[in-house]
Amino acid sequence: MLFMQYTRACLKKAFRELRVPVCGRFYPNEGGVAGYGNRMRVKYTAKWGLQIAEMIFQTRSSISTHVLLAEDNDLNAEIAVTLLEETGIVINRVEDGIQCVNRVEQMSPGTYDLILMDIQMPNMDGYQAAQRIRHLNDKTRAEIPIIAMTANAFAEDRKRAFDAGMNGHIAKPIDIEKLGAAILSILKKQESLQTGKNNSMSK
Repeated sequence: MLFMQYTRACLKKAFRELRVPVCGRFYPNEGGVAGYGNRMRVKYTAKWGLQIAEMIFQTRSSISTHVLLAEDNDLNAEIAVTLLEETGIVINRVEDGIQCVNRVEQMSPGTYDLILMDIQMPNMDGYQAAQRIRHLNDKTRAEIPIIAMTANAFAEDRKRAFDAGMNGHIAKPIDIEKLGAAILSILKKQESLQTGKNNSMSK
């Protein structure tokens, strides 16, 4: 627990100072992170976090962005949560595919703007979870955007993710710039669809 708290504090310090590159395992004497395992790595500089936050503010200034993170690895999840929270995103975490599906079913429709879905998880993997969500009876729940996060970056892995009903695919190690761009792209598409629906209803 203390390690997690220390890691989060150093990540936040990196964002504030706009100078510490972050990409992996924690080194206390250096005040940064530089490679923290082969399941998930992050590669970015603090300035990207602020630029993503600015883009989200410009496009969604009156809307809070809520993300559901499905990730079984505690350290991976802690770092992902810290990075995304620094951009102003509200994020909740579950630890496997079953918990992810249950959370989507239990929460009110529209609670989450998108799901970041790890693929390799116990009990139910990301592919199965995405398929279960796509077959939910409630349309709002069933159509929530899902971005796959996986170390499997081959063309067939991307195809499998899209075949399972996912909207995006981010390869690990995670590049925060690419992740931010993927999130913004999906949010803009969702807003355009909602605007179109609202205009149709008003006619």
